[in-house]
Amino acid sequence: MDDKISKIMNLKDDMFAKINDFDINNINSDNIVVRIGNKVCKLVVVETNEIDINEEIKNKVRDRLQSIKNFLQSKMSEVMSIVDAVKDEYYRKELILEDRLRNSSPMPDVTWEHAVKGLTVTRGNNGDLIWYVRGLYWPKMYNNQEIEFSFSKKMATPVIFVITTRDKSVLNVSTRRVSDLSPFQHYHMITNGTDCWGYWKYQSTWNTPNDIINIAREAEAVLTKINGDSIAQFNPRGLPMLDTVKSHLLPVNTYDNNKKNVNIEMRRQGYEGANIDNDTWTT
Repeated sequence: MDDKISKIMNLKDDMFAKINDFDINNINSDNIVVRIGNKVCKLVVVETNEIDINEEIKNKVRDRLQSIKNFLQSKMSEVMSIVDAVKDEYYRKELILEDRLRNSSPMPDVTWEHAVKGLTVTRGNNGDLIWYVRGLYWPKMYNNQEIEFSFSKKMATPVIFVITTRDKSVLNVSTRRVSDLSPFQHYHMITNGTDCWGYWKYQSTWNTPNDIINIAREAEAVLTKINGDSIAQFNPRGLPMLDTVKSHLLPVNTYDNNKKNVNIEMRRQGYEGANIDNDTWTT
């Protein structure tokens, strides 16, 4: 834009320089020649008076040149006004575009294979990306003691791990309910809805969608153990009271021979009922 304005100004200087180069002093009227048909008649001076016809012509030419310069100046002012308006609009749109670029991130290449693994993504505020990874909340241990499988399988609940990123930085990891993405109540969730991850530190940067899936799987693994030193809720909604969990602990170093994986039919699907098998569960 500045280069174009500079070219316009140079054009203006060239036009006025061309006018200024015109030498009025070279205009003289030594004689007058009249052509009539194939005959040429030449008039000669037989008498002079105080009227200087050359100066009169020069004055008229000066006036005409000044009129041309004034006209060009007026048009150049109009051109510069238009250029200034275009320039202001250009910079305004440039600022809008820069603001949009600052507050946006290109959508990552999430494939069908990623979706099969439970991954989706949406845009957030300030250019953030919000990732959603399907997972399973399933406490299996309390400190170093295993929870009876027949009891722990009742706590297995599908959840969504929500991971927020900005550029290549990971900002937050949280567990949410499948039904409405509200905070999922569990033993290590602080009252303000923030998850307490204890000693686990999630990866601070990411490069590919697989990195996001891996963070979610690590979080899923961390939540399989109830850490008695960092309990935030003793009676989270939809889960048994902590004392009830403790009553179903196996002795240390004891292996539960009845243990097996939880299949899709055994998952609670977000059920938040009460009085399951006469144990005390919160509602």
